[in-house]
Amino acid sequence: MRCTVAQDQAAHALRHLIRVLAAQNPVPLLAGVQLDATGDGLRLTATDLTHHVVVEIPGTVDEPGTIVVPGTLLHDLVHRLATATFSVAL
Repeated sequence: MRCTVAQDQAAHALRHLIRVLAAQNPVPLLAGVQLDATGDGLRLTATDLTHHVVVEIPGTVDEPGTIVVPGTLLHDLVHRLATATFSVAL
């Protein structure tokens, strides 16, 4: 998985997704955000089994792929970036 999106769009999307994630979730997977790199860009998905939020961000995808990462950690990292783009490479 390798993709690049605008940092401000990623930060805006994560502000919406973070509201769905519970701080002390008994199911660790529900505390994560799914990143899905497709041909059109990056799709971010979060759920608490009651609410389901999907946000798509246009960007450049070099290699498609999917991963789930801790939501609060990703939110904090993206908001602290001083660059114009946010890149994910695995």
